[in-house]
Amino acid sequence: MAKITGFNDREQRLFDVLSDGKYHTIAELKKVFSRISKAHLEETYEQWDESDQDAQAQSFVRNGLRRLVRDGWVDGPHTNSSLPRGTYALSRTGKERIKRGTTETTSARTRRSGKAKKKVKAAPKKSKPADASLLKGVEKATAKQVAKEKAQAARKRAEAAVKREAAAEKSSNGKKAPAKKKSSAKSKTSTKPKKSSMLSKALDEIKTSVGEKKKNKKAVARAKAQEAAKKATEAAAVAAE
Repeated sequence: MAKITGFNDREQRLFDVLSDGKYHTIAELKKVFSRISKAHLEETYEQWDESDQDAQAQSFVRNGLRRLVRDGWVDGPHTNSSLPRGTYALSRTGKERIKRGTTETTSARTRRSGKAKKKVKAAPKKSKPADASLLKGVEKATAKQVAKEKAQAARKRAEAAVKREAAAEKSSNGKKAPAKKKSSAKSKTSTKPKKSSMLSKALDEIKTSVGEKKKNKKAVARAKAQEAAKKATEAAAVAAE
């Protein structure tokens, strides 16, 4: 068969076998890679056996069939339900391409167009270096702005200081500062003197009343004594007569 552009060596080998239009199983297609799989194992591994060779040949078959099926040359059980499991054959599209003498697979054209687009892609534009005079002007403007902000902040601080001094002077010229509220602790202690003063006052009143009562008793006793003395004098006078 003619060489199909876009197929690698393994894909081309499988296409040459399947181009007869007959059904081929994976077991048949593995024979195509018998010697290749053996050479690959000898080159890659120090120790291997026949089972490794069979697995490697089957891997080559499946990897090779992937592009053939994807590009529409070959049908498998997953693309044609009439095919038995593990069986592959030329598709209707593949047969038509062989009749037309097609020598290039579709994925090759896609890859080529993609490479062309990458080449045509324009390189990103480089930004022009900033003008030195422009940078200097920006630096000056920034410095002026910073100086202006610092001056404004200093002016605000000075105005605040003047306001505080004026408020302090006003309060010292006659306006008493608002009295602070006494704390609850002080209010509690302040009630104690009131209670003690009331108690002392009551005690004084009691003492006064007691003293007055004593004075009254003494005055009564004195009056009684005087009355008794008077009576005794009068009795003595009568007796003398």
